Amino acid sequence: RYTGQNTDGMLLDGMKNLSAAAQDVLYITACMGRFNKRTILDWLQQDVLKMEMILKEASDAGFLTLGENDVHFSDLQTGEMLYHSLDDRKRITLHYKIASLFYARLELLTSTEFVLMVSNFNQALELLKGEGKLKVAAELNFRAGKISQQENALDQARYFFKTSAELLKECPWEEVFDRILPVYMERARVEYVLGEYDLAEIHLDYLLERIPDPVKRASIFELKVTINNHLGRYLKVVRIVKESLAELGLELRLDEHVLVEQVNKLTAML
Repeated sequence: RYTGQNTDGMLLDGMKNLSAAAQDVLYITACMGRFNKRTILDWLQQDVLKMEMILKEASDAGFLTLGENDVHFSDLQTGEMLYHSLDDRKRITLHYKIASLFYARLELLTSTEFVLMVSNFNQALELLKGEGKLKVAAELNFRAGKISQQENALDQARYFFKTSAELLKECPWEEVFDRILPVYMERARVEYVLGEYDLAEIHLDYLLERIPDPVKRASIFELKVTINNHLGRYLKVVRIVKESLAELGLELRLDEHVLVEQVNKLTAML
């Protein structure tokens, strides 16, 4: 194991003594943050014997610990040091290749593998941009956000929805218009659950400025009502309801003075 002073230098010197194939496997594992047997086998074109030889080589050199059902770095800092030793181009390329291996069996991925795939693609967005795949990347991030949301990993969901929204902004508006509503609605829902109410409303207002269809706008107004009702902003709730009904050709007949009095009474009772 590589511990003590000048650990980074010793680690890199040790890497130089390994075969190129072993170095690749260690760097891939560092990029993924864990050893994934299926991905390594995909990388090695299903050559199990070669994988076993590489793992033994890396284990004998002190980089990996091989258990019956687990393979991991011998030291907690090893993976991090290997990762940071990669230059930007090499790191981005590896992330892209890892993600592409997952993508090749997209329909067979578990939810965990899907999120891992998207996380790796997100580390190589400049390559996706160069290939004109921003729209695909935006949709993958949206799906990863939904998975995270369903698993109550809300901070992670927020990250994926935010990335999806940012990628959509770089696409021609007419090509992604139909994706703007679901992405920003989920961003707003996540922020609402996380207690970021003002940020949730900012996302909803972004939609109201861009979505002209009154039927689609109704769902946006509905979430704004929910947020403001939760915050006890009852006057604002009524005004939102009036605005949404007006767009549908309906009118909520309420005298403003009477409305304020009633809201004040209700607030005092709560």
